[in-house]
Amino acid sequence: MSTLKEEKLGSRNTVLLIHSDTEFLNSLSASLKSLGFGIIIAQDGEMAKTLFSIYQDQITVVILDVILTKKDGFIILQEIKNINKYIPVVMVTNLNDVEDIKKAKELGAEDYMIRSKVTPQEIANKIYMILKVKNHSYNKLNI
Repeated sequence: MSTLKEEKLGSRNTVLLIHSDTEFLNSLSASLKSLGFGIIIAQDGEMAKTLFSIYQDQITVVILDVILTKKDGFIILQEIKNINKYIPVVMVTNLNDVEDIKKAKELGAEDYMIRSKVTPQEIANKIYMILKVKNHSYNKLNI
């Protein structure tokens, strides 16, 4: 049985982290980097779309807030999924509304996490597990 450190799944993956809270970005970035992930950061909707368009071949997962300046997270989610419908997107926000959760899932979000109920390390671990399952499924198809 291998450990997170042995597998270094993060070393092969880059996260586009889209959030407006600088303190949260720093904390989550540190947690993701501890697992070996590369990080690209956007703090508003327009920058997020631009960065995804430029680095889409390198980005393997997106963490996205709903409340952003210039474009909200739901619009960004749609735009990202229009570019790459297979990219996992995890919404991480303080909005705990059933309709928002439903909308995110309908638009293709892999998961919807309430920021006040999870730690940055738990978010990082969730991303790790999503990619581990994705890579395992991909490997099974290519045997």
